[in-house]
Amino acid sequence: MTYLGADLPLEDVAVAVVKTKAQALALSLVHPAADPELREELLKLRQLLPAQVAIIAGGAAAESYREVWSQIEARVLTNPLELKHTLAEIESEKS
Repeated sequence: MTYLGADLPLEDVAVAVVKTKAQALALSLVHPAADPELREELLKLRQLLPAQVAIIAGGAAAESYREVWSQIEARVLTNPLELKHTLAEIESEKS
């Protein structure tokens, strides 16, 4: 697991995912809710990531991006305790 920190440009996130050969990327959105620029950034992020990289989304503002999560086939967590189970599912899908 690699923590990239807050407010990292999504292009840098994609580079880190590729360099570390990550199977999944977990994003926590706390704010802003319903930001149209962030919607576009998330669509761009999906294009920058290898297709096999799973995206997991959560956080207080995640629900307001439900439409874009669907478009980029992200798994949305409503409870942080779901993360461990979701990562196990992704791992089993890859093997």
